[in-house]
Amino acid sequence: MSDIPMILDRVGRKMVVEVAPHFEGHYTAGHITMVGLLSVMSAEAFDGLVDRLLQDISDMRTLLIDAGRDPGDTRARSMKISDLVPVHDRLTRQLITLQTEIETQSDEASKALNARIWQYLAEGAEARMPSPPDFADARERTLQKLKAQEG
Repeated sequence: MSDIPMILDRVGRKMVVEVAPHFEGHYTAGHITMVGLLSVMSAEAFDGLVDRLLQDISDMRTLLIDAGRDPGDTRARSMKISDLVPVHDRLTRQLITLQTEIETQSDEASKALNARIWQYLAEGAEARMPSPPDFADARERTLQKLKAQEG
């Protein structure tokens, strides 16, 4: 893990495990916990972003070529996110145009390609979903504290 994801992860975990349980009330502790969780999930997203962009570019390129479309130059100037995103966005627009054209066609080739595009979209959405970290100990301490305040 590079430094940025590691830092975000550590800050987020510290907020959830060590800071949030010391705040009074649902509102403040809940907000601190959310900030911590967002930090941890941002670390995960940041760490995998270049890999996901490269995979998306490759997958969209394949879909366009299989449809007989020229995807154009799919190389980015570097592996920097800022260089990959424009290539990704251009291919996304091409894929949207392609899907718009084939989604109402009834021939088997169009149906099969449309199904592959939907599969690509579903898999991409799933790959981008952050996986919430497990903070069972922090949750348990917070619940115990809240019960003590109420009782």
